Amino acid sequence: MTERRPLLEEDLPREAGDIADACASVPSSSGYRALLQTLFRGQMSGAAIAMVIRQVVIMALSVGSSVAVSRWLGPDIVGRFAILIFVTQGILGYFGDLGLKAALIRKRGDLEATELATAQTVILGISITFAVVIGALLPIALRLVKLGPENYLPAVIFLVLLIVRNQRMVPLALLERAMRFKVVSAVEAAESLIYTVLLATLAFLHKGIWCYVVAMGCRDLFGSVAFNLIAHPPFRRFSWASIRPHVAFSLVYQGGSLLNMATLAFPPIMIARLLGKNAVGYVSWASTLSLYPLVICNAMARIYLPAFSSAASDPALLSSRVEKSLRINASIAWPACAVLASLSTPIIAHVFTAKWVPAQPLLYAYCVTAMFMAVGVPLSELFFAQGDAWFNFRLCLWMTMLTWTFGSYAVFHYGLIGFAIVQAALQSIVLLAFFHARRSKGLRVFAPLREPLMLSAALVLGNLFVLRSMAISSIYRLTVLLVIEGVICSLFLVRMIMSWRSATGPLAAEPSPA
Repeated sequence: MTERRPLLEEDLPREAGDIADACASVPSSSGYRALLQTLFRGQMSGAAIAMVIRQVVIMALSVGSSVAVSRWLGPDIVGRFAILIFVTQGILGYFGDLGLKAALIRKRGDLEATELATAQTVILGISITFAVVIGALLPIALRLVKLGPENYLPAVIFLVLLIVRNQRMVPLALLERAMRFKVVSAVEAAESLIYTVLLATLAFLHKGIWCYVVAMGCRDLFGSVAFNLIAHPPFRRFSWASIRPHVAFSLVYQGGSLLNMATLAFPPIMIARLLGKNAVGYVSWASTLSLYPLVICNAMARIYLPAFSSAASDPALLSSRVEKSLRINASIAWPACAVLASLSTPIIAHVFTAKWVPAQPLLYAYCVTAMFMAVGVPLSELFFAQGDAWFNFRLCLWMTMLTWTFGSYAVFHYGLIGFAIVQAALQSIVLLAFFHARRSKGLRVFAPLREPLMLSAALVLGNLFVLRSMAISSIYRLTVLLVIEGVICSLFLVRMIMSWRSATGPLAAEPSPA
């Protein structure tokens, strides 16, 4: 039998062409809507659609799994899982690929077989090394977070699963460079379906922490095998020199990742020690629920960096794209967060049950966090496009230091309420990004947020009036109210899109990509 030749980037069939060509095809006088039209048709037709559909499917499945877990598992199991995930995957999850996936995606020119094989080998070696070290330290780590020896086996399995999951990095880099987002979206949606079905089924059977172990195991095995079979990266070559330039690039990237990890480590370490695993369960639940309004924003986030980079030499075009990115993210996430926070009392009572009521202040705080994240992502990508990555690093550093200082004081003296207040207040650090971005010529960063802020405030006030005027005594009334507000938010988005259409002219008048 002849050996199968490795599938390199140039061998992958392109769904939509090259991202640089797609960005270059945007007329310099067009706005953000023209950018999206270019991405949805021609050389990138289907790629952006696939990302959005993937996020919607994953969101729907995540909501289902969250409801199932909330009803059939308690805060103690959720908190135990959150602590175990941090202990086993917190460090390895951020450093398992050394930033090589991002470096391979951003590289100009073709990827060499030796380069890919070396990256795959390095990622495997780093993953195994970290897993062995963390596994040896597990007894100490579990005592630190107040978990008993019965958690050792699930923790070891989580370590093994992350080694398996990291083996998707190089195949994913190949597929994303080739713009095969339909394939990526299909596999990731299948992973979410596997995870949700198994998690909900095992939660219904009250299998405790093993609900997560089995669901994650099947998901990660399926995803890694599928991506490697589709892309078939090479394995049998090694040359450290081929990836040395990529490692240099990843230093700042990994520095930011380290700081983000340190910030996220606060609940499973400090809150776990001071307040117990139930409190960590409340924090994990509130954080997860507040991220659902960001699902579409996260899908569009991959577009921002290439779009801003291609417009870096044209200040007017760059300003237009950034402003409309801010507006669309705020228009999607802010009203959703406003509805979630203002209707949290009936939502918790009728959907998640009363045992999650103690987490309501945390949900308020994390909704504020989600609102700032929605508008912070485009600004972060703007700074990367302008070669100002160190500013992002400094923001992460400030967030980490203040979380561990003020957050520790608040948790020690005031418990979860204190943490909720500090968590919400620390989001004001993102305002530094707004003031920093205003240095760009002609860029307005606050004006695009005016209308989304007014709609969100109106939704909050309207919901407070409804809750005082009538009792939301059943899930049917709650559903009707949510549908009405969903229609209002949809009409707002349609009006915004139509205003862009009138401003940028008909689609037929725009030049098509070559």
